Amino acid sequence: MNFRELKRLVRQGNPVVHILSNQGDLYLVRIFSEGEQSLLTKKNSSRPLVFRGLPQCYEKLRDAGLRHGFVDQFMAFDQMINNEAGVVLPKDHRPVCF
Repeated sequence: MNFRELKRLVRQGNPVVHILSNQGDLYLVRIFSEGEQSLLTKKNSSRPLVFRGLPQCYEKLRDAGLRHGFVDQFMAFDQMINNEAGVVLPKDHRPVCF
C-alpha cells in the first residue's frame, strides 16, 4: 500500500499501524485494515518504504492523518532463533502518538 492509498484509507476508516523496528535504526510500517495487512510501500513500487528514524516515520504517518499507532521492537537476535510450530516471539509492543 503506497502513501496515497494510506491517506485514502485513513479518510474512509480507522486503520491500525504498527511500526516495525528492524536492526535498531530501520523502520517499516505495517497497516492493518478490514482483516488484511500490508506494508507501506514506495510510490509506484512494491518495495517497502524504509525509514531511518522514528521522527521521520511519525511525521509521514501524521501527514497521512494518523494520530496514534504501535511500535513493535523484537527482541535482540530474534533472527537467530528457530521459530518452529508458529511460536510467537516476545516483543515490545508499545502505543505511541504522532
